[in-house]
Amino acid sequence: MALQQAASKASEAASISPEVSAAIISAAALVLVAVIGAALSRYFDRRQQIEQEQRQRKAEVYEMFLEYWYWAMSERSKASENDKKKRLLEYRRKVPQKLAVWGSESFIKEYGVWFQSNETQGSIFEFEKIIRTIRADLDLLKLSNKGVDEYLRELQAASDTKVAPK
Repeated sequence: MALQQAASKASEAASISPEVSAAIISAAALVLVAVIGAALSRYFDRRQQIEQEQRQRKAEVYEMFLEYWYWAMSERSKASENDKKKRLLEYRRKVPQKLAVWGSESFIKEYGVWFQSNETQGSIFEFEKIIRTIRADLDLLKLSNKGVDEYLRELQAASDTKVAPK
């Protein structure tokens, strides 16, 4: 019996008041939330940094691609044979490999369609799709002017019916 009383008194002495236990639980929860919040913040910051670096690499490759093809479409006829060979060699040596690594899947598909296109008019519209794919891949479509989509649909419809757009 004495042992039982001693055990009872020891458990009463060891028990903590509800206010103290609530404070301990609140402090532990606060620390846990702060640690989780800091970890999530670091995770999302790092993820955003990686996405930004990937977007930058894609932009560099897409810029090389567009620079060459705009030159090929507008200035190539005026260039010397040496300049043509030099630019083509530089393009073939650098750009396709980088596009294979950094280009989005949708870009690669559109590029394949455009590259295999034989019709000049269709080829221009396919190239336009490539540009739109690049803009979408770099999140630039959010910044585009309203009405561009309508105009492009009108151009596509006109090319399908072989009638000039409005």
